[in-house]
Amino acid sequence: MDDYNTTTGIAEKQKRLRAVLSYDGIAEKEMHFHLAKVLNVSNSVAKRMLYGYHKTILMRGIRACIALNISVEWLYFGRLARLDNSKELIRMLRINMAYKGYPKEIIDKAMRFNFAFIAGMKKAVNMMNLIETKRMNYIEAVTAF
Repeated sequence: MDDYNTTTGIAEKQKRLRAVLSYDGIAEKEMHFHLAKVLNVSNSVAKRMLYGYHKTILMRGIRACIALNISVEWLYFGRLARLDNSKELIRMLRINMAYKGYPKEIIDKAMRFNFAFIAGMKKAVNMMNLIETKRMNYIEAVTAF
């Protein structure tokens, strides 16, 4: 886990913010323009939030979370918290998997697996039991599902 305000910690927060924008289909070279528009800040402030080596992202990150519909805990600490809003949870699960480098096919399978588990589908419930007892890892279960 990264430290809250170290240079490494800030870089991780910026990487997660860029992952959100990438997930939303914003090209890398357009990200700071999009962020500036969404947050109503200058392009240079947005660019510092995404790439700068100071604390701009710490000061404006919560506004970004609200504007981009992402979890504050995930942006700042990289943790997925329990979310009451199922649309936000699905979005955060997808973004987190993309951030970790999983391809779209695996992310889509993971969503189907999670929905099947929530719906009580026996195969998904059995596989989740294997995950919880550490006899299978999550990605193996998703791939096998």
